[in-house]
Amino acid sequence: MSTDYQQGNRYIANIGPDVDVAPYAVYVETGHSQQPGRYVPAIGKRLVASWVEGKWYMARTGIQMKKQVEDNLNLAFRKALI
Repeated sequence: MSTDYQQGNRYIANIGPDVDVAPYAVYVETGHSQQPGRYVPAIGKRLVASWVEGKWYMARTGIQMKKQVEDNLNLAFRKALI
């Protein structure tokens, strides 16, 4: 999901998972609790752990891509003003 808006002479973009398409994304990102022993038909197994660690896909990607995204946006804005 991206929420874009202008604030003075700055453009703000909030980027994250689209919870309408993938409502589970926040749990994959940050981790979640579960009930050990509960049978899950979709995987044909019983749950073992009481906590599943998050994968932090969005956070890691954001950190890795921050400089490249900033450079690309600055270039695009400069071209738009020419």
